[in-house]
Amino acid sequence: MKNKIQFSDLEKNEIISEYDTGKSSPQTLAKKYNCSFIPIYRILKENNIQIKPEGFFQKGIVSWQRMKLPEAEIVKLYLEGMSTNKLAEKYGGTEAVMNRLLRRNNIQLNHKGFIKGQKFTEEHRLNMSKSFIGERSKKQALRMKELRNHKEFYGEEYIKKLSLSQLKRHKEKPLSQSEKDKISKSLMGHPVLEATREKIIEARKTQVFPLKDSFIEIKIQNYLKQLNVEFFTHQYMRVIEHGYQCDMIIPSMNLIIECDGDYWHANPIFFPHPTTRQESQINKDRIRTAELIAKGFKVLRLWECEINKMSVDEFKTKLENGGK
Repeated sequence: MKNKIQFSDLEKNEIISEYDTGKSSPQTLAKKYNCSFIPIYRILKENNIQIKPEGFFQKGIVSWQRMKLPEAEIVKLYLEGMSTNKLAEKYGGTEAVMNRLLRRNNIQLNHKGFIKGQKFTEEHRLNMSKSFIGERSKKQALRMKELRNHKEFYGEEYIKKLSLSQLKRHKEKPLSQSEKDKISKSLMGHPVLEATREKIIEARKTQVFPLKDSFIEIKIQNYLKQLNVEFFTHQYMRVIEHGYQCDMIIPSMNLIIECDGDYWHANPIFFPHPTTRQESQINKDRIRTAELIAKGFKVLRLWECEINKMSVDEFKTKLENGGK
C-alpha cells in the first residue's frame, strides 16, 4: 500500500489560497506538487473549502461567480430596459455572461435579446439585413424594387413556363367570381358534426395562446418573480360563462392580471373612435371582467403604455392595492 503524500502547513495554505481565489484548479495544483488531484481534494475538504462548479476553471470561461457581479443591480437595470450588450459594457464580461446571470435569477429574456423601442444605427441595420437576406437576396430585392414588374425581373421565358393556375393569380388574369366560390367551398371542407365541434372547443381550452408571451407579459412576469409572488399563466377560467385564458392569475390573492395591448384592446387615449373589431374586444373584456368580479375574483387590467413606463415599485403598489 502506497504512503499518503504529506504536505507541509505552508504548502497546504498555498493550495487553499490558490484554489479559493480561483487562480488554480485541482489539476493545475496536482501538476505543481507532482501528485494526483485526489490529495488536493482531500486537503480542500479537510479545511471545509467549498468545491467550485464544473467548468469554473476552464480556459477562456469567465463565470459570474468569479467576476463577483452585483446581480440584484443588473437584474433591476435589465427590467428597466437596459440591454445585455449595455450591461456587459458597464460591468465587464460578455453578453453570454449577462444572459447566464439573468437566467440564474429566473428572469425571462426578451425575444432575440432585443429591447422594445431599441434604436439601431444605420450600420447595425445593414449588418442585420446581410445576415437575414444575404448579399444576393439584397441585390435581387433592390432590382425588383427598381423594375416593379415580374416580367422584367424574371424574364419572358420564365413567365411562359408558369402554369395556368399561377398565371391566374396575376392581375392581368384575375379569377372570376365562380372560380372564387369554388375555392371557398373547397377550403370550407365537410360540415362538422356538433359532437366533433364540442370536442374541438374543449381541446382548445387546454391549448396555450399565444405560443409566445408578449413583451409586456414577460415584463410583468419578471416583476412577479422579483417580488417572489407565485403565479400561473394562461389558465382557462371555467368558472365564468364566457370562459377564456387569462394572462396571469395569483391564487394566493385571488387576483387576475390582464396585460392589454393598446391597439388590440383599444386604449381610449389612442383610439377614441374604435373600429368594429376593437368594439367587439372591448365588449368581451367588459363581460369577462364583470363575470370574474361576480365570482369573487379581483381583476387588475394594465395598459401597454402603462407597463412600458412602470417600475417594479409602482407595480408592487398596484399589486398591494389589489387591482384598484
